[in-house]
Amino acid sequence: MFDIQDVDRTLEERGVEDACLMGKWLRKHKYFPDVIITSHAVRANGTGSIIAWMLGYPNDDILINKSLYEHGVAGYRDVLSSLDKDLKMVMLVGHNPDISSFGASLCNEFQMDFPTAAIAGIELKIKDWKQARDTQGKLKFFEYPPK
Repeated sequence: MFDIQDVDRTLEERGVEDACLMGKWLRKHKYFPDVIITSHAVRANGTGSIIAWMLGYPNDDILINKSLYEHGVAGYRDVLSSLDKDLKMVMLVGHNPDISSFGASLCNEFQMDFPTAAIAGIELKIKDWKQARDTQGKLKFFEYPPK
């Protein structure tokens, strides 16, 4: 039997279905990110690709950033604060427990774990993504597939 590293694990059938459901939810509610950034883990990249497809976002435009995998809240903040200030809506696709901790650090209203394939929208009142390091946002939505 082969041991597969966590970073190399693929999406199970349920993960594919859940990503489709979340992509449909985003499309229905007209949430179209200016950029999608995923970790380099195979399943995160798969999730990001499926959601991108559901939203009509070009797969080749998805950015991959290793800081979204096992780098804690600091990794997520580094990614966010490095973004071009002209971007208005950003989607980060990552992993627990880091993404749940990151959500809580951005928004006091967000004090829960992300179930598999969950999506959260947090509005930040900022002019530049560098301000995201020290800004509290407002939770706009938190959705996840049914079990």
